[in-house]
Amino acid sequence: RCPPNAHYESCACPASCKSPRPSCGPLCRGGCVCNLGFLFSDNHCIQASSCNCFYNNNYYEPGAEWFSPNCTERCRCWPGSRVECQISQCGTHTVCQLKNGQYGCHPYAGTTTCLVYGDPHYVTFDGRHFGFMGK
Repeated sequence: RCPPNAHYESCACPASCKSPRPSCGPLCRGGCVCNLGFLFSDNHCIQASSCNCFYNNNYYEPGAEWFSPNCTERCRCWPGSRVECQISQCGTHTVCQLKNGQYGCHPYAGTTTCLVYGDPHYVTFDGRHFGFMGK
């Protein structure tokens, strides 16, 4: 007997939130598969859009964003347990740190210097040079 939102197939390859596109190969057995738009989560069929994403042994809710441990990737969990990652890097005066169990680019806690010399010469804390003759 299959759970709600599922049906029996003689050659089943059931999709789940953890494995939304399974590859069962030529071997198959009879079993329950979720109806279109649903995926197995434990022994229940839930809407695919409600599935969490499973990535690097962690679960993330749809809409969640996170960085890889070295902040070289920024990932997002999309509905239907789809994970999308893009190349990333921390910006100037930020450093990759683990805070509250999540990696992210956080402001550098060190000190910086601004420099003013002569009449029109300014160097800002981020190393940019400006010349300004003013009153």
